[in-house]
Amino acid sequence: MISHVPDFKRPLLRPPPRNPLPFLPRPRPGREPGSSFDFVGTAHFTGRSIYDAIQAASSGLNSGVAVELDRARFDGLNRMGYSVGPQLRARAEGEFVAATDAFGNRDGDIWLLDWSIEQIDRRVRMTLTPQELWRWRSVSSDISPYEIKGAGLWEAGLKDEALHYLDFTTSAMREYFPSLYRVLIIERNLLMAGRLMEVESQLADPQARLPVLMGMAHIEGVRELLREPERVSEGFDRYGLNYSSPIRIRRARVN
Repeated sequence: MISHVPDFKRPLLRPPPRNPLPFLPRPRPGREPGSSFDFVGTAHFTGRSIYDAIQAASSGLNSGVAVELDRARFDGLNRMGYSVGPQLRARAEGEFVAATDAFGNRDGDIWLLDWSIEQIDRRVRMTLTPQELWRWRSVSSDISPYEIKGAGLWEAGLKDEALHYLDFTTSAMREYFPSLYRVLIIERNLLMAGRLMEVESQLADPQARLPVLMGMAHIEGVRELLREPERVSEGFDRYGLNYSSPIRIRRARVN
């Protein structure tokens, strides 16, 4: 039953102003923001990145692992890994889940830093212009060969050469699809930097180290935001973002 029917003779109200959750994370006193993190940039699902991720996460000095995933992708990739043989598991689940596996049987936390696919899609649909949508249909096929070439060079260990191609795709997105670049790079950088600030504030041991795995396109932007934490709060206000805490998956050692 409809409990209230609006009076359509009265003028409609404008949508209410954004009421964001307060941006709570603050740098921990006595600790340089971001100094607890060891960043590992990846080219997704390449063998080279899987190897780098496993090496970074398996160090006995780490108190956990932080990755560019949300819970649905984390669970889905885990299921994907268990659906194949042991030799193929790391390749099926990708570098982020491989890193959490490599953390092993230890006390610690897995931190998930990203929005869900649905949240990203919603933000893109809110910002994408008709001109960008038309342009994407016209030129997206011209960009993918650069990504494929870059991934191949990365796989071969030629990271500097690979970045030439991978950076081209990011630059093309920034130039031709600024709304897409805003959501996929700028806004997600802000979110992940904010969540890393919260993660760092919860590290009890001042000597704790935490590997942070994310795509190469995010590494430098997130590092810069952590060096200037006030820019994170400013960015949330500028782009109308609401803050939410990272997802924390607790790991306990089993003897």
